[in-house]
Amino acid sequence: MTDRNRRLFIIRHGAASASSNDQDRRLTAEGQVTIAALAAQLVAKKVKFDCVLTSNATRAKQTLDTIVSVLGPISCQQESRKFYQAVAQTWLDALQLLPDSAIDVLVVGHNPALSDLATMLAGSTTRLAPGDMCVLECAQPWHVLDADTMCKQDW
Repeated sequence: MTDRNRRLFIIRHGAASASSNDQDRRLTAEGQVTIAALAAQLVAKKVKFDCVLTSNATRAKQTLDTIVSVLGPISCQQESRKFYQAVAQTWLDALQLLPDSAIDVLVVGHNPALSDLATMLAGSTTRLAPGDMCVLECAQPWHVLDADTMCKQDW
């Protein structure tokens, strides 16, 4: 067990192209550039993720792939359809199942769920545009994280 606070990195996928099949929408060139720049910021801050939770939608997977190509592999990865069109509680339930040894955790997905999750945990309205990141520092272990937990915004 560690005394270090946990950090939750919430990243909304980069800008995506239009498509008749929403789940198959791909990142645009602009979306790829935005995510690559965000990944460079993470490298500059020496972030190494212990675990990642991600939607299985193409644009979310491409976002994660871009981050991994810059930061390196993440050993604990959970990609799931349940995170596509999820609600904030779905993400919270998954976070509660993470091992206490996971300190820096990344989630990659979609709105409105990710903005709602950030708002719930930070206690203030947070709206994530495509390619935006919100970093929350939480003193509690993952298994006790809930809607009453107050995490402070970091960065």
